[in-house]
Amino acid sequence: MGGVTDVSAETAAGPGAGSGQGGTGPPSPFRQFIVKVHGRCNLACRYCYLYEGPDHTWRARPAAAPAAVLDRTADRIAEHARGHALTAVSLVLHGGEPLLAGVDTLVRFTALVRDLVPAGCTVHTTVQTNATLLTEDRMTALARHGIRVGISLDGGLAAHNARRVDHAGRPSWPAAARGARLVADRFPAAYAGVLTVVDPALDPVETYESLLALRPPALDLLLPHGNWSAPPPRLEATRYGDWLCSVFDRWWRSGRRRVRVRLFEECIALLLGLPAATESLGLAPFDAVVVETDGSIEQVDSLKSAYEGAAATGLDVFRHGFDDALRHPGVAARQAGAAALSAQCRACALLDVCGGGHYAHRYRAGHGFANPSVYCADLQRFIRHVRDRLTGATRAAPVTARAASASASASASASASVSEKEDERALTMVSPVLSDRSLAALGRTEGDPDTLALLVRDQDTRRLLMLRVLLDAVEDGAVLPAGARERMREDWHLLEDADRAVSAGDGGTPSPPYATTPARARLLHPLVGPWVRQCLRGLRPQAGGPAERHVRELGRDLAHLGALAAAAAARAGLSFAVRLTAWDGVLTLPSLGALHTAEPGDVPVDVVCADGRMTLRQKHAVDVTVQVEEGIGAWSAAPVWRPAHALPGLLPGGPPIPLDDLDPYRGAHGGPRHHELSGPAVLDESDRKRWARAWAGTADVLRLGGEHRVAEAVALLRCLVPLADPPRPGPDARETGSCSGTRREAFGALLSSRPPTPATFATTLVHELQHTKLSALGDLLVLHRAGPQQRHFAPWRPDPRPYDGLLQGVYSHLALADFFQRCALRAERPAHREAAWSRHARYRAQVAAALPGLVDSPDLTERGRRFVDQLVATHERMAEYPAPRGHTARAQAHVTAVRDLWNRRHGPAAGHPRG
Repeated sequence: MGGVTDVSAETAAGPGAGSGQGGTGPPSPFRQFIVKVHGRCNLACRYCYLYEGPDHTWRARPAAAPAAVLDRTADRIAEHARGHALTAVSLVLHGGEPLLAGVDTLVRFTALVRDLVPAGCTVHTTVQTNATLLTEDRMTALARHGIRVGISLDGGLAAHNARRVDHAGRPSWPAAARGARLVADRFPAAYAGVLTVVDPALDPVETYESLLALRPPALDLLLPHGNWSAPPPRLEATRYGDWLCSVFDRWWRSGRRRVRVRLFEECIALLLGLPAATESLGLAPFDAVVVETDGSIEQVDSLKSAYEGAAATGLDVFRHGFDDALRHPGVAARQAGAAALSAQCRACALLDVCGGGHYAHRYRAGHGFANPSVYCADLQRFIRHVRDRLTGATRAAPVTARAASASASASASASASVSEKEDERALTMVSPVLSDRSLAALGRTEGDPDTLALLVRDQDTRRLLMLRVLLDAVEDGAVLPAGARERMREDWHLLEDADRAVSAGDGGTPSPPYATTPARARLLHPLVGPWVRQCLRGLRPQAGGPAERHVRELGRDLAHLGALAAAAAARAGLSFAVRLTAWDGVLTLPSLGALHTAEPGDVPVDVVCADGRMTLRQKHAVDVTVQVEEGIGAWSAAPVWRPAHALPGLLPGGPPIPLDDLDPYRGAHGGPRHHELSGPAVLDESDRKRWARAWAGTADVLRLGGEHRVAEAVALLRCLVPLADPPRPGPDARETGSCSGTRREAFGALLSSRPPTPATFATTLVHELQHTKLSALGDLLVLHRAGPQQRHFAPWRPDPRPYDGLLQGVYSHLALADFFQRCALRAERPAHREAAWSRHARYRAQVAAALPGLVDSPDLTERGRRFVDQLVATHERMAEYPAPRGHTARAQAHVTAVRDLWNRRHGPAAGHPRG
């Protein structure tokens, strides 16, 4: 039974587990410790690679792990947790059949590990068993000590398990079935799930349905261990991939998701660009290690399917710590991410999702593991199928109905109505194909309408799917505020009603491709993205259990869906009545306005809407009547109501641009750029007039830099978030500076302090919209695989930059150089022309100094190399219309001075720039 993946591993993952691509920094610590408490099995499964495969090292090891081995292993786990400040570890009690070691041994060992790990580190323990030895007494002892049970089966019927026999050849299914039913019926809280190895000879849907009858909370589907030198059985065409696709469709189309299928959920997460951790998919560094019954430290058992000794490290717990194992070449290769893969894998468009497949499945005798997976065709078939199903879910049916299929309140899955013919007509995909023409246009810092529309469609698709992920997470949430799950369902019902009520656009509000109703317009508003992320962070398992404050904050975050739903329903003209909560005395209804309650604190507010009017009722206060206005805002005579505001469309007749100073999720958090931003501002009437004056001439200034600058602003800008004016460093504290930024999770939002002039406003738009474009492009394809090390010289920053930060800076500064060159060539007044040439020369000289750091990188992908080459070509083409010599000389002198200062501060070790 060896080589099984712990179905509860995701529960134990600590902060950051599963994120990143590996090979970009120090080794990722082990978080999953698979301990062989017993090295023999009471079954003799006819296909077992561990006991029937090429590795026979088990024969020379003790049958059961001696107490000295377990004690020393506990010491080493605690040492590793302490050294890496781990907040959680997964302890997998394994075999053979671990129950042969006796429940007392399992309980004692688990208790010892929990006693030794540092305070604040949670130990999640799972026994992976064939279930034949499970009894009432044993399960009672395991459950009492917080040890969960994962069960390995080939299906839920006797026929599925015909090859799982004992050493006398007798079938194991009767005893295994009794054990599985015992866990499901009597000890559901201790039920970790079922693990099944895919057998393409079995009917996929029948196998899946039979496993559901065992009521597992989670299901792990594993491909049989095989490789190029010892292929798995029935490896023809894409039989394994087809099998997985059939099960996925049955799981996906269920009205209510009855089981977590880890392979499916991890594939969806990776397609969305979310961090995911599984041995079979993705590029996250693998974080599991094995301790054998004699104390040997080994890599995972699956490697034993390749050749004898493939899992060996030469280390043991008596002489070595787990940090020594991290430095072992075999472990380093497992954590190297894309760098350890074959050239064929690195060039594949599905690399970030597939990750090269399971490491053991890449082996070929004489060539090692630097090969594609033996299941390469099957994985491509499965991943593309999942991607297409996600696409259909956001395209063919109302998004609210589709996402609600994850909720217990939904009666049927909307994706069931998506036909194969409709799939063939798909215009968008989770990862749509970006043409070379579009890549070249973006490399020129431009973007034709089709390219910009593709970026927008892809970002909208990701938003809708993120909402699906959120609803799934709420359904699965172990700790939620009282009533939160049911309230989310009710709010979603209201959104569904709003989605069905109106088929036209949202009365003049911005209309992204999917924003065909008020409900969708609200869900695709940029600031919904940060809200979703905040909720998902709050729903992550907390080490030691969530604190009361955490649960309260999560409740506030989840309750925001009610405000979104009420705003959408009001705009759709529905009559409804809901009770919402004003948090800290403020109830914000996105796109409408905000109510300031008569009493401080968290105040219930009843919202009644009919005939386009809302009545807001609270205890001990006069009712507030609000008239919903077309587009943005809602009017009320009550001074406690602050309406939402918008600026006119950038072009005549265009949709208004929300000037959002109300949304509770408009602040920016995380990342070096965001640390430099001031906080969000609340505008008064005079502030809004100043914003309007600066905005009024922005389109004309943008047009001087080319019509494409106006077009990209119209296509990409969805809302403006006012920031407070930051203080300007200097002797006069009354002076203020300016700041601006974008948020990757808030596509289409621009955060900015008030630009004093239309020219400043236009410059800010050009600068920040390049970040928007490049971030969206990075979601479509991988441009580079450089790590986060801050070592590159950028003339616009005093600190060393990571490669991705350098790329972002070069891209935005190149666009500004292009913008000001065009302005200089078109300027009529000499003063304006000279000012534009000065800005152009400065930006072009800065880009020239930073480009070598991009070009010289070995971490660029093939398409990333083409993109950077286009940046170089764009920079060189600017020489056709050079700035006056004086401007060029001053710009170069400035860059030289900045570089000299940078070198004195950071030295060659920080990454010496080329001239």
